[in-house]
Amino acid sequence: MPDHSAFYKVRTGMQWGKRWMIDFLVQLGRAWDSDIYWQIDESGNYSQIPLGDISVEGGSPPRWKVPRVGGHVSHRCGVDVDIYVISKDGTPTSKSFYGSTNYDLARTKELGRLILKIGKQDLEKVLIGGDDLVSYLKTKETEYGHSNVIEHDPGAMHLNHFHIRLKNKDGDKSC
Repeated sequence: MPDHSAFYKVRTGMQWGKRWMIDFLVQLGRAWDSDIYWQIDESGNYSQIPLGDISVEGGSPPRWKVPRVGGHVSHRCGVDVDIYVISKDGTPTSKSFYGSTNYDLARTKELGRLILKIGKQDLEKVLIGGDDLVSYLKTKETEYGHSNVIEHDPGAMHLNHFHIRLKNKDGDKSC
């Protein structure tokens, strides 16, 4: 993943992705940067998109050979990415989560809407927790040509980040 002003890399070491994943992220960054309203809140706090793991460079062995990669069962071939929710204070972190005092629901909704818009027909699924956020995104799915890509994860696994999976366009068997 090339450096981009819209992103803050919360984690390092797993920043490789398929060409269409990197294109998706670059377009998402451009869309985020194009509207200053979503970058800066009423207190003047700027927020970059907190980027988590994509994949290790070149992908990794198939699931049956290595059970987990960097704590993930997925993120093996560059079609999965974690993007953390937006904090009220603009600090890119994995520590803000749905329901916490520093969680910015309005800007996280906008980030989710942009994910649906930029993902066009490439999105396979988006896992996220938080009833208000999931309800909002489910109303936006069809607006952007999607059907059932938003998956509600009520558990603690996805309350602090979107887990986005793009379609495996090249049929890579390690995915």
